[in-house]
Amino acid sequence: MIKIWKGVNFLIVIFLILICLLGTFYKHISFGLGLGDIIFGYIPLYFITITHIYLTIILRKKGTKTFILLSSIFLTLTLFICLKATLWRGPQYRWNGNIFYIPCGSKINIRNQNINKTVLVEMCTGDYISEFTAEWDGKFMKIVDGNLNLPKKIK
Repeated sequence: MIKIWKGVNFLIVIFLILICLLGTFYKHISFGLGLGDIIFGYIPLYFITITHIYLTIILRKKGTKTFILLSSIFLTLTLFICLKATLWRGPQYRWNGNIFYIPCGSKINIRNQNINKTVLVEMCTGDYISEFTAEWDGKFMKIVDGNLNLPKKIK
């Protein structure tokens, strides 16, 4: 029985470490608070993870009840963190189905002759800044100089 609870506790620690590493080194984990993500999201996440690792190391020789308590407390906190990063996100980046990460999705309306559709494309800030010169022929713009950066999904 102790091996099962140690295993559950170990999985929770690994999951918390994975969330910390992904949020720190891969992509930003959004708690929906903008700059407040650091204070109200990342600092508690790191504190919970470090505390869990510390208590797991200190109490590794204790009995089953200790690991049941550790697993219960930190599983609850981990679920709270996951909910705060998804369904319970704050007002700046409300949840739209993307787990953990701020979506860079933008709805683009494409209207051109017979085409009239809305496409969701990934357009993170600054990715598609374009400098070009164009001439208007009454119906379309013809690029004369420069480049128009577009997401591949639109092309």
